[in-house]
Amino acid sequence: MPQFDKITFFTQIFWLTIIFFGFYFFILKVFLPKIATVLKTRKKKYLIGSSGLLSLNKEQASIESSRNLLLQEFSENNKNQISSIVTDHQSSFQNP
Repeated sequence: MPQFDKITFFTQIFWLTIIFFGFYFFILKVFLPKIATVLKTRKKKYLIGSSGLLSLNKEQASIESSRNLLLQEFSENNKNQISSIVTDHQSSFQNP
């Protein structure tokens, strides 16, 4: 079989090993550090963003609760004013 030629078998294995380990060390020393820095940067940005999101959610909850209190006060105030107007009109109609 031609792939197991005794004359070229050693040189093929030799160059395969050299190319494989060369590519392996190139990946190990060049690409993996770049990928690691990108992943670390993403993680830091995610943590910063999530902490900002938590503070935003807290602020939104406090604003919503104050809005609800204001609406409740406003509705009670309007209810009292309407009831006083109705009682005044009723009393004015009863005493002509």
